[in-house]
Amino acid sequence: MSRWVLIGLACAMPLVAAAQPDSTASALEDSAAESGEHAAEGTEERSAGTNASHMRELATTLAEAIADVDARQRGFTLTLEAGASILTPLVDFSARSFTFDFALRAGYHIPDFAFLVSAESSRWRAPELGGRTWQTALNIGFGFARYHRSGLLRTMVMVGPSILVANNDLDPAGSVGLYLDIRPLGFSWRFSDRWALTADLLQMTLVAPVLTGVPLIDFQFRSSLGIEAAF
Repeated sequence: MSRWVLIGLACAMPLVAAAQPDSTASALEDSAAESGEHAAEGTEERSAGTNASHMRELATTLAEAIADVDARQRGFTLTLEAGASILTPLVDFSARSFTFDFALRAGYHIPDFAFLVSAESSRWRAPELGGRTWQTALNIGFGFARYHRSGLLRTMVMVGPSILVANNDLDPAGSVGLYLDIRPLGFSWRFSDRWALTADLLQMTLVAPVLTGVPLIDFQFRSSLGIEAAF
Protein backbone atom coordinates (compact mmCIF):
# COMPACT_ATOMS: atom_id res chain seq x y z
CA MET A 1 0.00 0.00 0.00
CA SER A 2 2.77 2.42 0.86
CA ARG A 3 4.51 1.57 -2.37
CA TRP A 4 1.48 2.60 -4.46
CA VAL A 5 1.24 5.88 -2.53
CA LEU A 6 4.86 6.63 -3.25
CA ILE A 7 4.38 5.83 -6.93
CA GLY A 8 1.36 8.24 -7.11
CA LEU A 9 3.29 11.03 -5.48
CA ALA A 10 6.16 10.54 -7.86
CA CYS A 11 3.82 10.83 -10.83
CA ALA A 12 2.14 13.99 -9.48
CA MET A 13 5.34 15.92 -8.80
CA PRO A 14 6.05 16.83 -12.44
CA LEU A 15 2.52 18.14 -12.86
CA VAL A 16 2.79 20.34 -9.79
CA ALA A 17 6.18 21.62 -10.93
CA ALA A 18 4.76 22.46 -14.36
CA ALA A 19 1.83 24.39 -12.87
CA GLN A 20 3.92 26.52 -10.54
CA PRO A 21 5.56 28.75 -13.25
CA ASP A 22 2.12 29.69 -14.62
CA SER A 23 0.81 30.74 -11.22
CA THR A 24 4.03 32.62 -10.49
CA ALA A 25 3.79 34.45 -13.81
CA SER A 26 0.16 35.32 -13.13
CA ALA A 27 1.08 36.66 -9.71
CA LEU A 28 3.86 38.78 -11.25
CA GLU A 29 1.47 40.10 -13.91
CA ASP A 30 -1.14 40.97 -11.28
CA SER A 31 1.48 42.75 -9.20
CA ALA A 32 2.69 44.73 -12.21
CA ALA A 33 -0.87 45.72 -13.11
CA GLU A 34 -1.56 46.88 -9.57
CA SER A 35 1.69 48.90 -9.58
CA GLY A 36 0.70 50.50 -12.88
CA GLU A 37 -2.70 51.42 -11.55
CA HIS A 38 -1.18 52.95 -8.42
CA ALA A 39 1.32 54.89 -10.54
CA ALA A 40 -1.46 56.22 -12.79
CA GLU A 41 -3.52 57.24 -9.79
CA GLY A 42 -0.50 59.02 -8.30
CA THR A 43 0.11 60.89 -11.58
CA GLU A 44 -3.52 61.99 -11.76
CA GLU A 45 -3.43 63.16 -8.14
CA ARG A 46 -0.23 65.14 -8.75
CA SER A 47 -1.73 66.70 -11.91
CA ALA A 48 -4.94 67.65 -10.07
CA GLY A 49 -2.91 69.14 -7.23
CA THR A 50 -0.81 71.20 -9.70
CA ASN A 51 -3.94 72.52 -11.47
CA ALA A 52 -5.54 73.46 -8.14
CA SER A 53 -2.36 75.27 -7.11
CA HIS A 54 -2.31 77.23 -10.39
CA MET A 55 -5.97 78.18 -9.96
CA ARG A 56 -5.31 79.42 -6.42
CA GLU A 57 -2.35 81.49 -7.64
CA LEU A 58 -4.48 82.98 -10.45
CA ALA A 59 -7.32 83.82 -8.04
CA THR A 60 -4.85 85.47 -5.66
CA THR A 61 -3.32 87.52 -8.51
CA LEU A 62 -6.76 88.68 -9.71
CA ALA A 63 -7.82 89.59 -6.17
CA GLU A 64 -4.63 91.63 -5.69
CA ALA A 65 -5.16 93.39 -9.04
CA ILE A 66 -8.77 94.26 -8.19
CA ALA A 67 -7.73 95.51 -4.75
CA ASP A 68 -5.02 97.66 -6.37
CA VAL A 69 -7.52 99.17 -8.84
CA ASP A 70 -9.99 99.84 -6.03
CA ALA A 71 -7.27 101.50 -3.97
CA ARG A 72 -6.26 103.75 -6.88
CA GLN A 73 -9.91 104.68 -7.51
CA ARG A 74 -10.40 105.86 -3.93
CA GLY A 75 -9.37 109.26 -2.65
CA PHE A 76 -9.63 112.97 -3.31
CA THR A 77 -9.11 114.75 -6.62
CA LEU A 78 -8.78 118.39 -7.66
CA THR A 79 -9.54 119.42 -11.26
CA LEU A 80 -8.77 122.67 -13.06
CA GLU A 81 -10.92 123.08 -16.16
CA ALA A 82 -11.51 125.52 -19.00
CA GLY A 83 -14.38 125.44 -21.48
CA ALA A 84 -15.91 127.40 -24.33
CA SER A 85 -19.14 127.39 -26.30
CA ILE A 86 -19.73 128.40 -29.89
CA LEU A 87 -23.20 126.86 -30.31
CA THR A 88 -26.48 128.37 -29.19
CA PRO A 89 -30.15 127.45 -29.53
CA LEU A 90 -30.81 130.99 -30.84
CA VAL A 91 -31.46 131.46 -34.54
CA ASP A 92 -29.92 134.96 -34.67
CA PHE A 93 -26.16 134.88 -34.01
CA SER A 94 -25.67 138.64 -34.43
CA ALA A 95 -25.76 139.39 -30.69
CA ARG A 96 -24.03 136.18 -29.71
CA SER A 97 -20.36 135.73 -28.90
CA PHE A 98 -18.29 132.98 -27.43
CA THR A 99 -18.80 131.93 -23.84
CA PHE A 100 -15.83 131.27 -21.59
CA ASP A 101 -15.87 129.15 -18.47
CA PHE A 102 -13.25 128.38 -15.86
CA ALA A 103 -13.88 125.89 -13.07
CA LEU A 104 -12.21 124.39 -10.03
CA ARG A 105 -13.73 121.05 -9.03
CA ALA A 106 -13.04 118.83 -6.02
CA GLY A 107 -14.16 115.23 -5.71
CA TYR A 108 -14.04 112.19 -3.52
CA HIS A 109 -13.76 108.96 -5.49
CA ILE A 110 -14.87 105.43 -4.72
CA PRO A 111 -14.80 102.59 -7.27
CA ASP A 112 -16.88 103.68 -10.30
CA PHE A 113 -18.34 106.78 -8.58
CA ALA A 114 -17.27 110.26 -7.46
CA PHE A 115 -19.01 112.88 -5.35
CA LEU A 116 -18.24 116.39 -6.60
CA VAL A 117 -18.39 120.06 -5.69
CA SER A 118 -17.31 122.84 -8.05
CA ALA A 119 -16.95 126.59 -8.36
CA GLU A 120 -17.17 128.02 -11.89
CA SER A 121 -16.94 131.42 -13.50
CA SER A 122 -19.05 131.75 -16.64
CA ARG A 123 -18.91 134.75 -18.99
CA TRP A 124 -21.16 135.43 -21.99
CA ARG A 125 -22.99 138.15 -23.89
CA ALA A 126 -26.74 138.20 -23.25
CA PRO A 127 -28.90 138.82 -26.38
CA GLU A 128 -31.82 139.87 -24.15
CA LEU A 129 -29.66 142.77 -22.92
CA GLY A 130 -28.57 143.79 -26.39
CA GLY A 131 -25.29 141.86 -26.28
CA ARG A 132 -23.40 145.03 -25.32
CA THR A 133 -21.55 143.86 -22.22
CA TRP A 134 -20.24 140.65 -20.83
CA GLN A 135 -22.35 138.95 -18.19
CA THR A 136 -20.57 137.03 -15.46
CA ALA A 137 -22.00 134.42 -13.13
CA LEU A 138 -20.49 132.36 -10.35
CA ASN A 139 -21.87 128.83 -10.47
CA ILE A 140 -21.67 126.52 -7.47
CA GLY A 141 -22.35 122.91 -8.34
CA PHE A 142 -22.93 119.73 -6.37
CA GLY A 143 -23.22 116.39 -8.06
CA PHE A 144 -21.69 113.06 -8.94
CA ALA A 145 -19.87 111.22 -11.71
CA ARG A 146 -20.34 107.63 -12.82
CA TYR A 147 -17.26 106.01 -14.37
CA HIS A 148 -17.21 103.33 -17.08
CA ARG A 149 -14.56 101.23 -18.78
CA SER A 150 -12.15 101.21 -15.80
CA GLY A 151 -12.44 104.97 -15.38
CA LEU A 152 -11.77 105.97 -18.98
CA LEU A 153 -15.33 107.18 -19.65
CA ARG A 154 -17.66 109.03 -17.30
CA THR A 155 -21.10 110.59 -17.02
CA MET A 156 -21.46 113.69 -14.82
CA VAL A 157 -24.34 115.75 -13.43
CA MET A 158 -23.99 118.98 -11.40
CA VAL A 159 -26.69 121.26 -10.01
CA GLY A 160 -26.65 124.28 -7.72
CA PRO A 161 -27.08 128.06 -7.51
CA SER A 162 -25.96 130.54 -10.16
CA ILE A 163 -25.03 133.98 -8.78
CA LEU A 164 -24.82 137.16 -10.87
CA VAL A 165 -21.44 138.75 -10.20
CA ALA A 166 -21.84 142.25 -11.70
CA ASN A 167 -24.77 144.65 -12.20
CA ASN A 168 -26.42 144.95 -15.57
CA ASP A 169 -29.10 147.30 -16.91
CA LEU A 170 -31.92 145.29 -15.29
CA ASP A 171 -30.52 143.19 -12.47
CA PRO A 172 -28.34 143.86 -9.43
CA ALA A 173 -25.25 141.87 -8.56
CA GLY A 174 -25.94 139.05 -6.16
CA SER A 175 -29.11 137.82 -7.86
CA VAL A 176 -29.39 134.05 -7.40
CA GLY A 177 -30.83 131.61 -9.88
CA LEU A 178 -30.18 128.09 -11.16
CA TYR A 179 -27.14 126.26 -12.49
CA LEU A 180 -27.38 122.86 -14.20
CA ASP A 181 -24.55 120.98 -15.92
CA ILE A 182 -25.05 117.65 -17.72
CA ARG A 183 -22.20 115.73 -19.36
CA PRO A 184 -23.47 112.52 -20.99
CA LEU A 185 -20.06 111.18 -21.99
CA GLY A 186 -16.67 112.51 -20.98
CA PHE A 187 -13.13 111.13 -21.04
CA SER A 188 -10.63 110.80 -18.22
CA TRP A 189 -7.17 109.58 -19.19
CA ARG A 190 -4.94 108.85 -16.20
CA PHE A 191 -1.38 108.99 -17.53
CA SER A 192 0.24 108.52 -14.10
CA ASP A 193 -0.74 107.51 -10.59
CA ARG A 194 -1.46 111.16 -9.74
CA TRP A 195 -2.35 113.04 -12.93
CA ALA A 196 -5.15 112.71 -15.49
CA LEU A 197 -6.41 114.66 -18.49
CA THR A 198 -10.17 115.20 -18.79
CA ALA A 199 -12.24 116.13 -21.83
CA ASP A 200 -15.96 116.75 -22.34
CA LEU A 201 -16.80 117.28 -26.00
CA LEU A 202 -20.54 117.68 -25.47
CA GLN A 203 -21.54 119.49 -22.29
CA MET A 204 -25.06 120.91 -21.88
CA THR A 205 -25.14 123.72 -19.33
CA LEU A 206 -27.90 125.99 -18.10
CA VAL A 207 -26.72 129.25 -16.46
CA ALA A 208 -29.67 131.28 -15.14
CA PRO A 209 -28.62 133.75 -12.44
CA VAL A 210 -31.87 135.75 -12.76
CA LEU A 211 -35.23 133.98 -12.85
CA THR A 212 -37.58 136.89 -12.00
CA GLY A 213 -38.59 140.00 -13.96
CA VAL A 214 -36.72 139.71 -17.25
CA PRO A 215 -34.97 136.35 -16.81
CA LEU A 216 -31.27 136.17 -17.55
CA ILE A 217 -30.83 132.66 -18.90
CA ASP A 218 -28.02 131.23 -20.97
CA PHE A 219 -28.18 127.71 -22.39
CA GLN A 220 -24.75 126.57 -23.57
CA PHE A 221 -23.35 123.67 -25.55
CA ARG A 222 -19.78 123.56 -24.31
CA SER A 223 -16.56 121.68 -24.84
CA SER A 224 -14.15 121.50 -21.91
CA LEU A 225 -10.62 120.37 -21.17
CA GLY A 226 -9.07 119.90 -17.77
CA ILE A 227 -6.24 118.46 -15.73
CA GLU A 228 -6.91 116.44 -12.60
CA ALA A 229 -4.64 115.71 -9.64
CA ALA A 230 -5.25 112.81 -7.25
CA PHE A 231 -4.32 112.89 -3.57
